[in-house]
Amino acid sequence: MTYRKWDEDFETGLTNIDSQHRELLDTINALHAAIEDPASSEYSTENLLNFLFIYTNMHLNDEEEEFEKTDYPDKDRHKAIHQEFRESIEDFQNKLANDETEINHYVFDYLSDWLINHILQIDQEAAVYIRKARDTSWEVQKDGTLVETPNH
Repeated sequence: MTYRKWDEDFETGLTNIDSQHRELLDTINALHAAIEDPASSEYSTENLLNFLFIYTNMHLNDEEEEFEKTDYPDKDRHKAIHQEFRESIEDFQNKLANDETEINHYVFDYLSDWLINHILQIDQEAAVYIRKARDTSWEVQKDGTLVETPNH
């Protein structure tokens, strides 16, 4: 059972980021299926959740590298949002390791809602800037001023 299908609303136009977003959505769908019907799932909820944690952290690092490369002006706010999510993930991992919680609909809903909403809103905003930054360069004029020019 698919929780959420990939559609064009998720596309940022950034190939690497979109590929990672697809992997995250596939993992969310697999985790949902494992919670709903553990006996028919190829992977355990624990393994899927661990993969989701690791892959999400890698993905957030890759996004933050893009912010630095393109000098994204809202990078500090976006990175702070990422850090809050990392702390939530770490809290879930600690609780799971100490048997203080189980992988249930609350954990799933929190993770999936955060990732989906983040992709559809916050990442889309950043992608507009990053795409533009990748498609332009700057030329120094004779008078010393910088002029933005397309990279075509």
